[in-house]
Amino acid sequence: MGRAQGALEYLLLIGGAILVAVIVVSVLSGIGGGGGTEARKVAADALCAKYGNQVLCNGRQVQLQGETVTCIWKSTGGVCRANLVEISVPVALQANSAGSGSELIPPQAAYAQIYVNGVQRANNTRGLNIVVVNETTGAYINDDTFDTYDASCSALVPLTNFINSISAGRIVLMAARDEWARDFKQTGGCPVAQRDAAYTALESIHADTLVNIPDFPFSPPWDAGNCDYASSYAMISVKGSGLYTEQYSQNRNNCSGVPVTVSYSP
Repeated sequence: MGRAQGALEYLLLIGGAILVAVIVVSVLSGIGGGGGTEARKVAADALCAKYGNQVLCNGRQVQLQGETVTCIWKSTGGVCRANLVEISVPVALQANSAGSGSELIPPQAAYAQIYVNGVQRANNTRGLNIVVVNETTGAYINDDTFDTYDASCSALVPLTNFINSISAGRIVLMAARDEWARDFKQTGGCPVAQRDAAYTALESIHADTLVNIPDFPFSPPWDAGNCDYASSYAMISVKGSGLYTEQYSQNRNNCSGVPVTVSYSP
């Protein structure tokens, strides 16, 4: 009887130790760059609340007053967002964007480059350059560019159709070149239904900053007093799941903006 009781107590002790170990590992996995997305969201949301929804970082990791989070960011619309989705492919991905930023800067100074395993896949022309990648192998699938500055508004429907044709789960890379916002804004004059459909499509690939940029006038001088004209934007996302990372910078003339780069390394 005594030996049976001793064995039971031993098993309970071992079981308790295992439970404690599991709890400790679970907690530690939610800190910093490792661990489950949900655990890191909790920590990140707490920091958003703690620091008043300010922009805490633009990259994948930041240390803020001694506290490290995988990514805290704020969309242009002022919504505090925390922790981005993870991707895992065996190839490097990179998107580079430089909006022209001013009539004083020649168009050739703008660029949109998207690299998949070291190969430049973007058309590198005005507007939104998009490349689609397989979410498992990292293989290039297809790409297109949409001149959403063209006053004819002819790019919105093709853009919407292209994004809608992307399968859920695919990795999407985007880089903006020159001026790209005109067709999305009320002052650009494109049909409301087309603009709304394009916004919905952009939301499906989690281009949140693009969706939230405020309206601005399109009349010369184009960038006078307007920091969002010909701005730089690059992102990597997973369609239907969330954003991996994005970078946005206002124009490079009167607002001291800079070209932006986002990347993923296996």
